[in-house]
Amino acid sequence: MENPVQTGKTPKCTFPGLVEISLKRFQESDTQLVECPGCGRMRTLMPSKGVLKFKPHEKRKMNTPNTGKRWVLSETIWEVVV
Repeated sequence: MENPVQTGKTPKCTFPGLVEISLKRFQESDTQLVECPGCGRMRTLMPSKGVLKFKPHEKRKMNTPNTGKRWVLSETIWEVVV
């Protein structure tokens, strides 16, 4: 049995990318910062072709708590938290 070889690369987040926040609600809020529900990485999102999407990204490396105003997926709905 061989030992797995570590390449040093951070694994990709498995979140599919689509952020289901209504564009009107998103644009009326005073933040564009969105927390990935898969790994906690924060990104500033801009609508593209009428949708919000997380681009493929590496998983967040640090487990420090996120702070500040941002959109998070809470249970089954997106909301702004501080």
